[in-house]
Amino acid sequence: MIHLLEDMELSLPDDRKIEMFKDQIPNLPRDCNQYSPVAKPLLARPTPLSPCPDGQTEGWGFSFSISHFPEDTGRAAGAASWEGIANLFWFADRTNNIGGLIASQILPYGGKSVVSNCLCSQQLIMT
Repeated sequence: MIHLLEDMELSLPDDRKIEMFKDQIPNLPRDCNQYSPVAKPLLARPTPLSPCPDGQTEGWGFSFSISHFPEDTGRAAGAASWEGIANLFWFADRTNNIGGLIASQILPYGGKSVVSNCLCSQQLIMT
């Protein structure tokens, strides 16, 4: 994550690093409030895990989401983020030069306490 934030030397050409944080399919934005059911509710909660303002969308970078709008947590538009089944949440905000990772590994994915702690942690470090 530090390499992504500080533009340190990676084994990628500069144009690829820039391309990573660019919306790869801008004509297909993802509605942040679109409901997605789950097949195994003991392992995961349906999404969205926390509601977004109406009309807010995200795009797709290289293997992560790209925020189209500034977040309530303080993350800038263009920040990258992802989360996974083991309740691992991360973000990299190149505009503000800050990133974070929450790793709880508690099931089910999207547990309210984990999501709440993730959002609160982001707000604390962004302010």
